[in-house]
Amino acid sequence: MVGYLAASPNRLSSLILAQYDQRGKIAYAGLVGTGLSQEARGMLLAQLHALKRKTCPCAPVPILRDHFRELRTDLPPQWVKPVLVVQVEYRKRTARANIPAGPGFGNCMASAGSMKPLNAS
Repeated sequence: MVGYLAASPNRLSSLILAQYDQRGKIAYAGLVGTGLSQEARGMLLAQLHALKRKTCPCAPVPILRDHFRELRTDLPPQWVKPVLVVQVEYRKRTARANIPAGPGFGNCMASAGSMKPLNAS
């Protein structure tokens, strides 16, 4: 997880996800709606606030689009240190769009060597 979109300081809207590419660099993977209870959103948002940073950890900075491929310019991205890991089950994942079914969260940290690269099986 490299960032999030929030409708207000206390209202989490979407998570900005990334994963390591074949070179070990952080690459944007897409947006996912949280699908979490209000209580879980509040706890996650508190963790994300503590991890805030000024710049995007991905290079290049991603163009954020929803699952309809519409630009997400309504909310400014909030970038975080990429230490929280989320497991997402996709209903469909293509080169053009990711359509997530929902995330699973864990209190874990990952290094480049422990995560599956993009396009790896």
